[in-house]
Amino acid sequence: MTKRSRGTCGTVPLVPVMLAAVLAWAPAAWAQMDAGALIRSGDAAWAARAEGHDGLGLAATEPIARAIRSYEAALALEPDRLGGHWRTVRALFFQGEYALSEPDARQASFDRAAAASDAAFEALARRSSDAKALKRDDPERTRAAFPTELHPDVARIHFWSALAWGARGRYYGTLDGVRNGVARRLYRYTEVAIALEPTLAQGGPHRLMASLQQRVPRIPFLTGWVDKDRILPEVERAMAIAPDFPGNLLLYALLLLDRAPDRREEARALLERVAALEPDPSQVVEQITMRETARETLADQFDPFDQPTLLSP
Repeated sequence: MTKRSRGTCGTVPLVPVMLAAVLAWAPAAWAQMDAGALIRSGDAAWAARAEGHDGLGLAATEPIARAIRSYEAALALEPDRLGGHWRTVRALFFQGEYALSEPDARQASFDRAAAASDAAFEALARRSSDAKALKRDDPERTRAAFPTELHPDVARIHFWSALAWGARGRYYGTLDGVRNGVARRLYRYTEVAIALEPTLAQGGPHRLMASLQQRVPRIPFLTGWVDKDRILPEVERAMAIAPDFPGNLLLYALLLLDRAPDRREEARALLERVAALEPDPSQVVEQITMRETARETLADQFDPFDQPTLLSP
């Protein structure tokens, strides 16, 4: 497998820019489509995002580009459509993470995802009864600021924004993210996602919190929210939600290797499960990447001849 490095743009007036871009290339048929139809078109492209993948975790660029174009066109028509916002952030994150290989192109996609996240939060502020809640470390105040029927969209905006900003941060470094407040932003977004919809993405908010606590150093007066004792409990909460999801198995194994060296055999068993998986058709590229990571970790961490199954007749 060819390894790809997975390594602060200000808020921009994104909707006018998107509208101009959309109108410049939009198919003539789109003139007859409303925002809902464009979202459905984007969802169809999203469902086909693995078409043409290389078998090693790299998606073709056109399917996800179609999804992005459709979602941006929908937002050009309805700038406050929350479902369009989190889908746009999600698609741009996927593009940078799984469909591009050149570092500059990947960074540009994550930059766009961060800008789309800012636009999403502007829309949230317009839909909120308490716009200041979005900038507070108070998930319950955020919950109260939106009617219940909007909670799934609010949770997804926070969750995918945290992933997008976290991916972007790999290009600027952890300490830079701490100094510029990005790490705290990720923490706040993840806390809100946990409060509103902890089962999202098979326990994704808990997975994200475990990773965040693992990666960010505890620095007095800057990252007082970091609590290393939360790392394993958070991933165990994700495991309780979706015990067979490969992302949970993989993260749990990696964290056990780092945090609980006396549980290496448990970690190896989890890695072997992920290394042997047949990817779910709904997440082919993502799960191929998980499988390859598990195989690489097994090769790096364990002696292949120290396995009875390989030595038996």
